[in-house]
Amino acid sequence: MASFDEVQLPTDIDYGFTGGSRFSTKVLQGFSGWEQRFSNWSKARLKYNLSKSVQDQTLIDAIIAFFNARQGKGRGFRFKDWSDYQITTGNIGTGTGAALTFQIYKRYSSGGVNYDRTIKKIVAATVSVFVNGVLKVEGANPGGDFQLNYNTGLVTFNAGKAPPNGQAVTVTCQFDVPVRFDTDDLDITSDAYDNYSIASLPLVEVRI
Repeated sequence: MASFDEVQLPTDIDYGFTGGSRFSTKVLQGFSGWEQRFSNWSKARLKYNLSKSVQDQTLIDAIIAFFNARQGKGRGFRFKDWSDYQITTGNIGTGTGAALTFQIYKRYSSGGVNYDRTIKKIVAATVSVFVNGVLKVEGANPGGDFQLNYNTGLVTFNAGKAPPNGQAVTVTCQFDVPVRFDTDDLDITSDAYDNYSIASLPLVEVRI
């Protein structure tokens, strides 16, 4: 299994990115202009590209240290996508009276079509879980209602605390994207004393 470090790219580094969802679709077009489309992926793969102008030796040192510690493409890490990093009262399931485990996901809806994205890399201290609108307590029995794996996005209710049948389980939280660098080369331009620039530093989501 590929190595993954549960560490977030510092947010003062990841400002200035471009990117977002990428799909893979094959389009077959006939002579008449009619076409057929075949989706190779049922889920998007996120891709980003960072470009930065840095006038702070401490920050450029942090970029170099982070890149080297990840060994280029070798090790995955967490990335905060500032355009899409939170769920606000998102439904993650309905109680049955017996089910204890629920996977956090985010639903995107448009034109009557829903797209569900599994969310695994949850940010600590940002999570609230509700059952039928009632806030639940994170922690082990007897005082807690549920426990959360912040690396897999699994919410597990404690024994005897299963959400009752028909009651909605919802969550509010922030999350990261699991990525890796899509290059083994860190190209830094020294523009002047204590003035540097990075033209391109690509990132790609990893499937975990």
